[in-house]
Amino acid sequence: MSPANGLLKVASRVALAVCLAASSAEAVSIYSNGHSDIALLHELGTNHFDFIFRFDTDSVFEDGNTTFAGNNIPVTEAAIRVPEPTVLRSAPFDTSEWDFLGVPAVPPGDTSGDGELWFISQGNDPARPFMGIATETLNPSAQWNGDLTYTLEAVLEGPEGGEVAVWQQDSNGDPIPYFSTVEGADVTNELVDQISGHDHYNWTFSEPGVYRLLIGASAVHVQDGLVQSSDVLTFVVGGDTALTPDNSPGDFNGDGVVDAADFTVWRDNLGATEDGLVLGGNGDGGQVDNSDYLLWRGLFGTQYPAAGSASTSPTPEPSTAALSGIGLLGLSRRGRRRH
Repeated sequence: MSPANGLLKVASRVALAVCLAASSAEAVSIYSNGHSDIALLHELGTNHFDFIFRFDTDSVFEDGNTTFAGNNIPVTEAAIRVPEPTVLRSAPFDTSEWDFLGVPAVPPGDTSGDGELWFISQGNDPARPFMGIATETLNPSAQWNGDLTYTLEAVLEGPEGGEVAVWQQDSNGDPIPYFSTVEGADVTNELVDQISGHDHYNWTFSEPGVYRLLIGASAVHVQDGLVQSSDVLTFVVGGDTALTPDNSPGDFNGDGVVDAADFTVWRDNLGATEDGLVLGGNGDGGQVDNSDYLLWRGLFGTQYPAAGSASTSPTPEPSTAALSGIGLLGLSRRGRRRH
């Protein structure tokens, strides 16, 4: 189904095997603050990774979940809340090197709504998730040839006009962009990390809504050769955004689970025009086509909470801060820790 907003930017690598090995569907908990890492597991003798959240004991979940904190959890079983307050892209971040953020530069204190970004910071902000990317779970590093590469494979779902960027700042305050969905951005959409590394990044979003990002990982193992996989990260952006069956991509028959029955719906309606009922769990408009299959494939095994079961953050309506004013920027690039 070709989306009207152009957000479904399916890359060629999306054909990698993603989530089809999922054997059960779990309800999704929304992670709202505390420390975690996106990490990988690899079983000797295989050529794929398992994507996990490595939640620290201080991790907090909106539904009161107490079983995830301190444990490794598949990434499809949790979503990430990106709350208010937002930040503005204003001077000195108004030069072209910052255009990968996907919002226009605005004067300080602007209240038009332009230039606004929802974010997770590379610095530790106790009001939001402190989420890193780690490869320490792949020790010992002597078993791997070279570094590991993460890629942004596709945006499977996102609000109209929404853009995503993942980046850091160097010690001079200059941006180091890794991922950006902005058309024409000078970004490779690759993040190369050393095995046994651990680092934190800024994640920014230009519109509130639910985003589902297909993230790939690849590295060369000394025994197993090329190891590669993809999996889906779900971000719930904005304090009033809920994750409900009305926002359940891949659930084409609306029963709350992405499973084989949804493939049947896709197959039987291939080539049809979205009419609000056919593939109603997709919600991107257009024609039923291969993009819908990729969406289903990437989310296979996902179970969505029942309507009303996903809480929203009781966040007041604070004024939007300047981009440099709340710890998002002005941070030196953190060295990757080795253990």
